[in-house]
Amino acid sequence: MFNERRKNKLVYLIEESPYQLNSEKIGQIMKLSARTIRKDIKEINDTDQTGFSVANKIGKGYYLNIYDQHAFHQFRDESSESHYFDVNVKEDRIKYVVYLLLNETTNGTIEELAEEMFVSRSTLTNDLEQVRQLLENYNLSLYSKVGKGIWIEGDENHKRFLLLSLIDERLAEENMLAYFKWKGQEQAITRLKDIVPRLFKDFHLYMTDDNVNNLIYHMLIMKDRIEMGFTIKDSVSFECTDQEQALFNELVDWLENYFQLSIPEQEQAYLFLQIKSKVIVDNYENLEKMNMVKQYIHRLIDEINKSYYYDLSKDEQLKLDLQSHIYSMIYRVEHDIRVRNPMEQHIKRYYPLAFEVTMYAVEAIKDTFNYVINQGEIAYLALHIGASLERNYQIEYARHNSCLIVCGSGAGTARMIETTIKKTMPDLFVTKTVSAQSYNEMEYIEEDVVITTIDIKHKNKPVYKVDKLPTKSQLIDLDQRITDELAHHTDLFDRFFSPTLFVKGTYADKHHLIKSACRKLEMYGAIDHEAAFIQSIHERERLGSTVLGEGIAIPHPMLMLAKKTKVVVVILDKPIRWADDQEVELVFLLAISKEDYDQTLNIYDFLVEVIRRNYGDKLINAVTFQQFIELAKKLHF
Repeated sequence: MFNERRKNKLVYLIEESPYQLNSEKIGQIMKLSARTIRKDIKEINDTDQTGFSVANKIGKGYYLNIYDQHAFHQFRDESSESHYFDVNVKEDRIKYVVYLLLNETTNGTIEELAEEMFVSRSTLTNDLEQVRQLLENYNLSLYSKVGKGIWIEGDENHKRFLLLSLIDERLAEENMLAYFKWKGQEQAITRLKDIVPRLFKDFHLYMTDDNVNNLIYHMLIMKDRIEMGFTIKDSVSFECTDQEQALFNELVDWLENYFQLSIPEQEQAYLFLQIKSKVIVDNYENLEKMNMVKQYIHRLIDEINKSYYYDLSKDEQLKLDLQSHIYSMIYRVEHDIRVRNPMEQHIKRYYPLAFEVTMYAVEAIKDTFNYVINQGEIAYLALHIGASLERNYQIEYARHNSCLIVCGSGAGTARMIETTIKKTMPDLFVTKTVSAQSYNEMEYIEEDVVITTIDIKHKNKPVYKVDKLPTKSQLIDLDQRITDELAHHTDLFDRFFSPTLFVKGTYADKHHLIKSACRKLEMYGAIDHEAAFIQSIHERERLGSTVLGEGIAIPHPMLMLAKKTKVVVVILDKPIRWADDQEVELVFLLAISKEDYDQTLNIYDFLVEVIRRNYGDKLINAVTFQQFIELAKKLHF
């Protein structure tokens, strides 16, 4: 397999159409010059151990001259593995442009990038605006100048964070492994997954499984960047315990020996900050910082009470849970270490009330503490806030939607069980499958339920045991058990929905839709100040998209500003663009009053069920309000 996708495609074209294509015809197909095609063919023929060469029959065209069948078949097997970035998909093409620019040791040109990706110059030029937008999200800039080429400028720390995002925003393990396999680092990642957890355990320091994986990904990116000459320039001083220093010294020695490279002092500081930001804290030695953490928690809880009327001030369990997370969170914020939460989108979608409450409170106290908290961190905080709402207000909106699978057998059996559960129990969001050993080392289970094939210790979440190869009927019964535990009913349709606030129509954009819906709310008497209400909705949109699921948005103001709690339902004749590349065709605009704060759950419950069961497609078919209500009530949430 060649490192350049272009050469692999060239070989594929010749193999598929022997004696039919010359350099001009191939150039037309791949949007490259005939000269570039001839140059690539020469380089292919100069490559050893492929088992073939590209030959040319005068008057006919190119064909493959296969002189070693075994080597050629091995090459074909390797070539059949897909490139990590699919340049035929715009989103992937934009990521691949950024990836190439981040890894260029010298400035390239737009023409060279286009040739690398076998797309036209005009196609690539049209993509550059979105490339710039992507870079801006990571405090990086794109520059291009005639005679100097095109390049990315910015802090190396931000470049590395962006690199991980390009691989996979959620850091999903299967995608990360596919990337490092594509990079030829499969053996390295296997070794690190064996060494790193064992090393931390030896020194009685612990991380979650996700954080261990995250650290390993940072190590591999760091190794590549050092080898290419892209190193951290500024050295950062750091304090550490004797225990942390001993662990760190041994880890650095192992990395230098294994990768055969010297890790500069600045890079060691970078690596230590990554470790320190991920270690589970159980000893709060810095009293000044601990006082700051307690103040932050106090203000956070107070803001939730003041703005949403949920009083969580007497929940000592919440304070302890927040204490551990925020202590580490402040360290990350102070050192500009952005956290990724693999469950962020899931939390936003299935725990929307907890997320909204938490996000507003964090935003409200931002200036007091001068901490800018990203949405990955907010999503983690929302889990703790959500658990407290459940304890103190009997809010069971979580509905056990996420699932951790524990399997005592090998990888093949684990994959089979995971596939069967996903297929038979589609309402469950399977976050990952782990071994019994990994489960035993977990301090806290983030998922709502645990499904296991072996006897394991019950921790903080319900555990359900199934056979090693569970039957479909067994899983259907289990799904019903989980559903029955959470079944409840509400009269929210009679109270909060109205035929006057049900609309089917066409809108130019989301601003037009929001203004029209708010006008209806004011005419209905649900709000007093339409302009202020609209302004608050847009303030919330600026913090992050309110698209809750595929094709569904739930715009709402930052606070409970309504006189009456009502939901405007808008079914669009034609989808509109809401945020980024997200399109919606079903909108629930929420107006919540202070008097009904305790009923907010029921509305969010309904919205979660619409998403969870992919029910939006049915609701948009409603022609009248009555049809909509009849369909909605069939959810039995």
